[in-house]
Amino acid sequence: MAARWPPKGFGTSSASSSNTNHLVANLLIFHNVVTMSKALERLVAEGYALDHVLSRIATHPINHIEELLPWNVAANLSPAAQAA
Repeated sequence: MAARWPPKGFGTSSASSSNTNHLVANLLIFHNVVTMSKALERLVAEGYALDHVLSRIATHPINHIEELLPWNVAANLSPAAQAA
């Protein structure tokens, strides 16, 4: 006899639907964290000065945010900082 899916009574109580919603939300959060981590790793591998940008972004004026773009950061870093 084949297993029945969804099982009888699955998703009928508010507790089970709440748990399912939490599970789906947590899976989406995990997926986003993994995706963003990979993107940041690619930026670092390409030589983007991520530590430089992250140390300045909180206090950087929003109307000058273009100064933190990769091509502007590379132009403003000293040769010693670029080598590190």
